[in-house]
Amino acid sequence: MQLLTKKKLPQRLLITQISIYGFIILHSIAWHVFGLHFLTKLCPGKFALHMGNLEFNFNVVFWGLVFISTLFVGRAFCSWGCMFGAYQDMVERVFVKFKIQRIKGKTGAWIGGILIVISGLPFLLERTLPWPAMFWFLVMVIIAGVSAWWIVERKSLKRNVNTLARYILLAQFLGGIVASWILLNVFQKGFSLAFDKYGVLDDYLSSTGVAVVILGFGLAALAVAVEKRFFCKHVCPYGLLLRFLSAIPFSKRRKVRKTGEQCIECSRCNKSCPMGIDAMEEITKYGMIKSPECIHCLRCVAICPKNALDFLGKQPAFGA
Repeated sequence: MQLLTKKKLPQRLLITQISIYGFIILHSIAWHVFGLHFLTKLCPGKFALHMGNLEFNFNVVFWGLVFISTLFVGRAFCSWGCMFGAYQDMVERVFVKFKIQRIKGKTGAWIGGILIVISGLPFLLERTLPWPAMFWFLVMVIIAGVSAWWIVERKSLKRNVNTLARYILLAQFLGGIVASWILLNVFQKGFSLAFDKYGVLDDYLSSTGVAVVILGFGLAALAVAVEKRFFCKHVCPYGLLLRFLSAIPFSKRRKVRKTGEQCIECSRCNKSCPMGIDAMEEITKYGMIKSPECIHCLRCVAICPKNALDFLGKQPAFGA
């Protein structure tokens, strides 16, 4: 049986992610460099403000389409389009590569609580600080992102790695590049994407600039050290909203479903899931992953040694 996911979706997954990240960058350039303010900012925090004022603009359309997409692909945006999720996945890969142990028990719980509080500070402070020039900063994060991807994944490129898995890993690191850009800005201007005429070297070689970089990357790494996709599960309000929308019954929605192949209960799908879903139990019980926590990252599909899982719109006829 030829699986549709492993046959057709790898390239589409990568193209979708790169398109979304590229669109966000181009939109920011259009806004801040060329002054096309009619487009309105894509900042997710502005969506609630626009909706509260009954405004219909580019921001509302963009996030509206994201919410509508849950009818067809569930919370796939969290995995395929969210650069913050991709950033966490990238850090997780680095942790696994260098065998860094996760923080557990009460210590992990305390750190998690502190991170939740800190994550809300940018909204409370609403500080307006200068943002470095786009060009040099993007050069830095692209070099850092590609270097990190090469260091962690260079051995897998030499082996006959599953095509889908390879595309997913590459997309994670590409998303991490864009997320690095946005993550650092969170601690300066909330979730807005902005540029100004200041040079990156002058800003980031200063003591304040170094502190911002360490704080941004450090907190992200600390969050992943506590739990996979920590912010997706406990902090992100849009993740919660997408979860609710994904639970709305809709017959055309794609899900990770069981194929006609026999599951050998190896639990690899459970271990690969970044959201901590008991995929094997759900597949056994329902023939699909029903949990609205599923972000359709397709790791379980890629890692299944028996091709017992696929990303389908309906349950296939066994034996097809």
